[in-house]
Amino acid sequence: MKVQIDMGMPSRMSQPIGTYIDQTNRLIVAAYPKGLMVGLLFGPIGILTVDAIDRSSVKRECGEPVSRLNADWSTLSTNIFTELLQEKPPTVRLEFDSGTQSLTLRPYGILNVQNQTSVKLFAVLEATLSTQTGETLWEARYFVPTEHAYSLTSAQGWTTPGVYQSELTGGLKTAYSILLRQIDSKPTEGNEITAEFLTPYMAKAFPVKGQIIGEENGYVLFQAKLADAIPCAGCYVLKKKDIKLVDQR
Repeated sequence: MKVQIDMGMPSRMSQPIGTYIDQTNRLIVAAYPKGLMVGLLFGPIGILTVDAIDRSSVKRECGEPVSRLNADWSTLSTNIFTELLQEKPPTVRLEFDSGTQSLTLRPYGILNVQNQTSVKLFAVLEATLSTQTGETLWEARYFVPTEHAYSLTSAQGWTTPGVYQSELTGGLKTAYSILLRQIDSKPTEGNEITAEFLTPYMAKAFPVKGQIIGEENGYVLFQAKLADAIPCAGCYVLKKKDIKLVDQR
C-alpha cells in the first residue's frame, strides 16, 4: 500500500463562516460570528458579508502570531508516521513509494478561539484509502484536542516557542497510532449514544450523537454521527474527563 502525505488544506468553502486558514502553517483559526445579525437580516448576501467581516477580524487578531509559527508539517508528519511504522508495523505493508492502493494522509491543526482570552488546539488527520484508478475505498478523519486551553494573548500562551509544535506533534502521533490500528482491524460499532464534548468549531461543549468505538490509554474514541460534508464529522480522541455521556441506550 502506497502512503503519501497531502500538503493541501480543506477549502475555505468547506469551513464555517468566519474561519481563517493559514496555508503555510496548516492551521485553521475558528472563531465565532460577530456580525451574525447582518446574515440573519439580509439572507445569502448578509451571510457572505458576515463571513468577510469575521474572517477579517480573525485574521487581524490571530494572523500575525500564526504567521510566526514556522511549522514544517511535511517533515513532521513523515517522521512521526515512519517512527510508528518501525515501532508497531501493521499487518498491511505500507510504503512511501509503491503499492497498488494509496493511503493519502492530510494533517493540519485547528485553533478553537473559545473566547477573547483562551484557545484550544486540535490536531486533525484526514485519511483516504483509494485504488490506482482513484476510487475511494475508505476514509476517516480524526480530531485530537489538547488537554488544556491556552491563553490567546499572554506571553505564556499558545504562541510560546515550542508549544504549538509540541502539542500538535503529540496529537498527530496519537491520531496516526489509532489509524494504523484501524487499518489492521475495523473498530467494533456500539449502540448509538449522545455525548457532550467540545468540537473545533464551537465555543462550548454540545451534545453529539454517535458511538464509542474504543477506549485506550485513558482516551475514549467517539465516532460522531454527522454528515461527512460537515467539517467536524469524524472520530474524536478524548480524555475521559472531556466527554460527558448524556444519553445511553
